[in-house]
Amino acid sequence: MGRPWFDAGSGDLVIDRYVMDTPSYQRILADEQVSDDELTQHAQKVTDLLGQLESRLPEDARDAFTDAMSELAVLNALYQKRLEQDG
Repeated sequence: MGRPWFDAGSGDLVIDRYVMDTPSYQRILADEQVSDDELTQHAQKVTDLLGQLESRLPEDARDAFTDAMSELAVLNALYQKRLEQDG
C-alpha cells in the first residue's frame, strides 16, 4: 500500500507531512532561499508529473483528481491569504 493521504486516528489530511521528506524540497531549501529558477524548474516538474498522470487515469478518476487538486489549490491560496492577513 502506498502512503496514506489521511491520518488513521484523526482523519486529517497528512500529505503536507511528506513535504519535508521530499528530495526536491530538501534540495531547493538547502540554502533557505527559493530562486526564480528553482521555482520555474519545480513548476515544470509538477507539470510533467501531472501530464503523465493525466494520460494514465481513467476519465472518472481524472475528473475526481482534478476536483481534488483544484480544492487543494484553493486551500493553499486560503492559507496564504490568511498568513498575509496575520502578517
